[in-house]
Amino acid sequence: MFAAIALFASCAPVQVDQTPVPYTELASGPSPTPILCTVNPAGLFLELQVLGTGHVRVVGSGFSSNEKVFISIQGDARLSDGTTAAQGREYQTTVDADGNYVAQHEFDPMEGPATWDVAVVHSRGVACASASSK
Repeated sequence: MFAAIALFASCAPVQVDQTPVPYTELASGPSPTPILCTVNPAGLFLELQVLGTGHVRVVGSGFSSNEKVFISIQGDARLSDGTTAAQGREYQTTVDADGNYVAQHEFDPMEGPATWDVAVVHSRGVACASASSK
């Protein structure tokens, strides 16, 4: 044990190279891909209904039977202090055998008028609809 201590004590101090190493800072991850609306194919219908403060209904028809769709709902309101409040929800679901879809969604009530947008990504494109509360 004394030999190990003596050996350690006789070592020269370690020299550390402090020259800066060049590096490239990368972005913190991929940005989300925007959902771009397309022209609805013949027979496809989508409507967004505002039922009350923070309460909306999505009604769609003309989708393929039992089709899996991705739905994005976003609501924005301008508050009395000039700021903006936003709420949203995204989910995947399946339309019924007749190609219809109806769902109601409740969000936290927002102060003032709100604009609501829905996008439904389906096998033939992206159907979009908007509605505003008064």
